[in-house]
Amino acid sequence: CRTCLESLATRDGSFECPQGRRLLKMEDVFPDARTERRILQLKVRCRANDRGCQTITDLRSAEAHVKVCGFIDVACPNECGEVMQRSKTEYLVEGSCDRRVVACEYCSSLMQFRYLIDHEIAECQKIPVDCPQCGLRMPRSMVVVL
Repeated sequence: CRTCLESLATRDGSFECPQGRRLLKMEDVFPDARTERRILQLKVRCRANDRGCQTITDLRSAEAHVKVCGFIDVACPNECGEVMQRSKTEYLVEGSCDRRVVACEYCSSLMQFRYLIDHEIAECQKIPVDCPQCGLRMPRSMVVVL
């Protein structure tokens, strides 16, 4: 309550009580544990209710729910700039994000997906290539260029 009351306070620190309309000063306000418990027990809908979340929880638990709610928008953990519902991030991270970490199928080196093609074209020593001398397919590391 203090945060809200401070926003209502005038320069001299007084404010009108929103409930009783009495003029009060900040020093007249004190924490009321009983009222706080009652407020924290109030039932609230998830803030993603408009996106499909049907969760109703007490106010005390609302922030904990938001941290796991699948309907809340979150940024891609790969920092690609995409934002989507938490429940869909696995698809982004595993399937379409160009910054997802993948392993080269030939040498097992780990890298971001966006670098994989360049790695295979120019760097991977285990990718099969055609030998320019004999025409056999072998790992790049075994090909000797004369």
